[in-house]
Order: sequence, then structure tokens, then C-alpha cells
Amino acid sequence: MTGSEIFSRLSTADVHQVFESLFASDKSTYKACVQITAQRRRLRSVFLEKKSRPERHVWMQNVLAMPANDDAATEILQNWLLGLHRSMIIEFLDACELKHEDALLEDIPVQPKPDVLKAAIDRLLDGHPGVESRIYLQIFQPVGTEAWPDLDHLLASDPRFQAHVAASV
Repeated sequence: MTGSEIFSRLSTADVHQVFESLFASDKSTYKACVQITAQRRRLRSVFLEKKSRPERHVWMQNVLAMPANDDAATEILQNWLLGLHRSMIIEFLDACELKHEDALLEDIPVQPKPDVLKAAIDRLLDGHPGVESRIYLQIFQPVGTEAWPDLDHLLASDPRFQAHVAASV
């Protein structure tokens, strides 16, 4: 799933959680979100800064949900995950028995055995039941011939991934 698709499907509460955590701990990424939103809406960023954060976050979500802004949306999610949730990523990669360097992979690995993958996903979602684990698995899923079919199946069928998806944005 692309970054813009993830933003388009997140609930307002989950989006607010993502942006609030960026606001608190990664000011440069948060400011980039505000600037991207202002540029795409042809506004000055001060206009957005005068809005309440929840209202600003809805505007930011709407801009980042546009397919034309997919690169920015993906980068923002990656910064958020690697900056604030690196230990969660390391736990998942270790549980999948994948070689990595501080949560970073050199190449897209071959899918682990189905039982190993399912156990790693269950452990991830049990230990990190928030939006971060769902976003990570959705953005992590390789595309094309490198996709993990078992992860695709779980993302599509497991109700834990559907619980916080917005009906419409």
C-alpha cells in the first residue's frame, strides 16, 4: 500500500495520533507536513498554523492522501516509523528471522515461512496494538514479484487491520 493510500484510509483519530507524535518529537517532519499542505492548497503556512491542530491534521491528511503526493506521504510515514517506532520494527524483523541493520534492510527479503510470519505479526500486533503496527505492515509489504502473498492475505482478511480504517475521508 502506498503512503497516500494509507493516509486516505486512516481514521481521523489515527491521523491525529500520527501527527501529534510528530509534533511532539519530530518538529522538522511535522513542519514539512504543514509546508506541503500549504503549498498544495496554495496557502501560506501561517494560515494553517492558526488552525487548531486537529483541524490542521485533517487538512494535512487530505493533502497527503492525494496520489500526486505519494512520495511525500511515504517519506513522512517512514520518518515517523523509523524515528519513533524503530524498536518495534526491529522486533518484527527479528521475529521474521530477517537480517537487518538497525531496522533497515538492504534488499527486499523473500517471505519467511508462513508460520514464522504469522507468529511475527501476532507478536507485533499484541505488543503494539496501536496504529503504528498496522501502518508499518501496510507500508512494509513489497509490491510486484517481491510481494509476500501471506502478508497480503492477512492484511486483507485479518479484522485487526480493518478496525481503524475510515469509511471515507
